[in-house]
Amino acid sequence: MQNDINSELERGRIVVVNVSRTIIAEVAGRYQTAVVIEIIADPSVRESRLAARGREAGDDIRQRTRREVVTPTVPLPYHVIRNDGNISEAGDKFCRLLAKL
Repeated sequence: MQNDINSELERGRIVVVNVSRTIIAEVAGRYQTAVVIEIIADPSVRESRLAARGREAGDDIRQRTRREVVTPTVPLPYHVIRNDGNISEAGDKFCRLLAKL
């Protein structure tokens, strides 16, 4: 995957990658022009959406949505998009942000 990312960046393209927060510091070291866009929602909203998917048991969903999430501090531009309302609104915000990059 890293070769694909590098190839696209060399072409001058914007590359969007969904990664775990645990590797953001590593990404910052490797790609100094990276931008962090964190998409967040209240645990109750995430719980409802996960339940609607029907792929996980209720207890698993509650445990997943209640765990503490810490985004590491890195020397990269950082943006937050709240995704508590209509999903398409958060998607539109995400696309507008990408268009500014």
